[in-house]
Amino acid sequence: MAAVCRHTGRDPFPAQVLAEGNRITAVAERVPRDLAAEARVVAYADAMTREVRVPDELFDALRADFDETELVGLTATVAVHNMVSRFLVALEIDPEK
Repeated sequence: MAAVCRHTGRDPFPAQVLAEGNRITAVAERVPRDLAAEARVVAYADAMTREVRVPDELFDALRADFDETELVGLTATVAVHNMVSRFLVALEIDPEK
């Protein structure tokens, strides 16, 4: 059974995304230079990092700024940064050294 996004009820990795070689869209380049949109991205990253589950209201607000492919890219970017951070902390690696 394929994974299903609780927000959309669909597969979070549709064939068109996979066909692009799992390339992450450069979300930062497409973010409107709108402080409200930027604040929503920061709130999304914060929710993913601190709570793991993102409130429906926040995710719905992000849909006004991004299409599904961009939301997958944004989510993947935050998730990878979280994974790397936890990996470095667990191994007591200081990336500044």
